[in-house]
Amino acid sequence: MRRSIVLEDGEMERYDFYKYPLLPAWGHEYLYSWYEKIYDSRDLTICAEGDSTTYEGFWNQGGERRTMIAKLLDRAGITNCTIKNCGYGSATTGHWVGSWSEDRLQELKNPECTKERYPWGTLDSDMAYQPDLLIWCYGINDASTNLYPGETVSQKLNRFEKNLREGLSRIRGVEPVNGKPCYHKSAEDLAIILCTPVMTHTVSLGKTRDLWTKYTRRVIQKACRDYQCAFYDIAMRHYDHAFSLKWSVSTDGSTCDGTHPRPACNADFMSGMQDLLVPICLWK
Repeated sequence: MRRSIVLEDGEMERYDFYKYPLLPAWGHEYLYSWYEKIYDSRDLTICAEGDSTTYEGFWNQGGERRTMIAKLLDRAGITNCTIKNCGYGSATTGHWVGSWSEDRLQELKNPECTKERYPWGTLDSDMAYQPDLLIWCYGINDASTNLYPGETVSQKLNRFEKNLREGLSRIRGVEPVNGKPCYHKSAEDLAIILCTPVMTHTVSLGKTRDLWTKYTRRVIQKACRDYQCAFYDIAMRHYDHAFSLKWSVSTDGSTCDGTHPRPACNADFMSGMQDLLVPICLWK
């Protein structure tokens, strides 16, 4: 069924609700290879890839996404899964694909994320793990006014989309992209869940719902259909983060920073992914 809706810019468009459902999670069909491996009780590997909201290192022990994903799988009776925490504090999509010079990237020291170590991006290290599922969540730092001073939202969004599609082209493709290796992984080999960024509330850095996050949804959704990836909208799960910052904690633990989720918040984020990650009839 196709219906007309009014988009934010006031223009009328024909909108396909089956292609782009107004739901927080969809694209289960692209996870069939993952579901089949669960059903057959195979050994599994997940890469959780993203920025500090994925990494959540020393300041959030016990509350990392990796821990919450493991809890979901354990409750489902799935204990033969290795989960790699591939998050990098302050990282962008440029760090993921290795666009060091094009995006004027800074090298990251915690954990070490340098051009020398990852000349083709952290994506290359993901693929070295031979994952069965990649859970991807970038975008917060792509909005940063510190990293990209003077740039418009459109300029930053174009970079975000370019890097996202380069990475997915390399994963799915059979030809190098921008001189960087590809990995020949179709959806039948590697399942992918693309997540929207956390609904942050740091106005001074340009990382808010209205300045940035709402624009990433369309970019990520289109990439999901073009590259056979599932979609999970963390931002929809917690739309109104501006009313209170108590869900968040700074990396030194001293304040609520409007960016980094506390353990209870991460637990809720990952709970919303449950049906996508392990549908109940696949529970052991």
